[in-house]
Amino acid sequence: MSDALNEFQPSTVYGLTDSEQADFWKLMNVWRDRLSGNKLRKRYYDQKNAVKGLGISVPDKLSSLSAVLGWPSKAVDELADRSVLEGFTFGGERDEWFDRMVDENDFLTVYDQALSAELIGSCAFCTVSAGEEGEPEVILSAYGPDDAAAIWDYRRKRIKAGLALVDVDIDDAGQAHPRWVNLYTSTVTASCVKGSDGRWRASRTENTVGRPLMEPLCYLPDTRRPFGKSRITRAVMSITDCAVREVQRSEIAAEFAALPQKYALGVDAKTFGADDEKRYRAWMGAILALTQNKNGETPTVGQFPQIAMQPHIDYMRSLALQFSGETGIPVSSLGVVQDNPSSAEAMYAAERQLIAKAERLNRGNGRALRNVARIAFCVRDGVKYEDLDGAAWDAKARFRDEVRSSKAANADYAIKLASSVPAYAKTAYFWRDSGYTEDEARDIMSQVSRAEAAQAIMQAAAQPQSQGVTGVAADDGGGGGGVPVGGARPGGGGEGDGGSGDTGVAQG
Repeated sequence: MSDALNEFQPSTVYGLTDSEQADFWKLMNVWRDRLSGNKLRKRYYDQKNAVKGLGISVPDKLSSLSAVLGWPSKAVDELADRSVLEGFTFGGERDEWFDRMVDENDFLTVYDQALSAELIGSCAFCTVSAGEEGEPEVILSAYGPDDAAAIWDYRRKRIKAGLALVDVDIDDAGQAHPRWVNLYTSTVTASCVKGSDGRWRASRTENTVGRPLMEPLCYLPDTRRPFGKSRITRAVMSITDCAVREVQRSEIAAEFAALPQKYALGVDAKTFGADDEKRYRAWMGAILALTQNKNGETPTVGQFPQIAMQPHIDYMRSLALQFSGETGIPVSSLGVVQDNPSSAEAMYAAERQLIAKAERLNRGNGRALRNVARIAFCVRDGVKYEDLDGAAWDAKARFRDEVRSSKAANADYAIKLASSVPAYAKTAYFWRDSGYTEDEARDIMSQVSRAEAAQAIMQAAAQPQSQGVTGVAADDGGGGGGVPVGGARPGGGGEGDGGSGDTGVAQG
């Protein structure tokens, strides 16, 4: 789709004002400037980067040998696995309407897709729009940097304008051609659509929110790069190139190691000749028969030492350690296995850098998703962003724990905390901290509530029957013959009751 967008160069989009047209072309230039870098990193993530041979150790005949390494995708996926969006809360409570919007838009999956695009290309974009007939009331979408661009407003600390490719047409040759591109500004959302005559026309929708209906998800932004940076850095690509070359060299060396070279001294030239195939069959044969040469000398046969693979293994391990230091991924995830099994503390120490990056990622994405939720309520209610109040303003994105502790460790933590604060055990946080997901915690709370309600009903139904039995015993005793608790004799009053004849009634 990004290749198709690269061909999108309309001279004029009818329906845009001069300032909007200027923003439109500025956005297109931003997109084109970043396109080559985004494509390069996408190739590394897709493991389609070519081997950059040095032309020294690998013969030209073997230089086309394919070598693939998935370390760049590991750099992205290992961190993405620790940013799992579970849902949203508003003032600490879930909102039925927004939960339905999340479900109808499949927004949890949309976030996963946007997250991968963010980590590959440094940023992704979530957009909000009002749904049409037959659609959800609010449409929540996401675009990667290949199909979207934005201009940063340094004063307001948000985007000034954004552009996103929405739809394409597929021709008979299978090529994609842009058909629908959206322009987002603080005052309007313009849908730029290509007509049957080839002209581009914009249909304008007033933006009542007061800010673009587009929110960026940025990985590690800073003042110089407000849209963040990619996980596939130049260092990652350089180390990957070295590792891919080593994979190729190791594969070739393994072939020679499996078939070590032999030699034969004192053999006539006509014995093997210049035929490589004949030499190979002779070398591979189970029996090698050699006669004396013309001088009557007996040939001497030997074998060169086998090629050692350990240097290749050591170099690959060195590269894995460099990659681990650059990305924070434990070396065990890169195929380097330790001789002794790691303890829980050692595993946590190895993942500490990755956990810290995940916490920072979730903090930044949480703010962006909070704004997406607020914008969704603004679009629904037709209010400005700064006028939104109540629980909708207190939106919060909930992520699964980045540490990913075992359920046993989570349960131990939750139980110890509940022993100090008993009321905590009756909240959803108790079950979430015990390792259950948002939906699982909600189901457990619902089942516990139903069980407690059923138990309360059973106790209420049994209470009048027990009181009736006690009352009859008191009447039969003439005002003092009820059987008191503790085994006191009838009619005499229990110990310490002052001889009162109302003991049975009081205890009932």
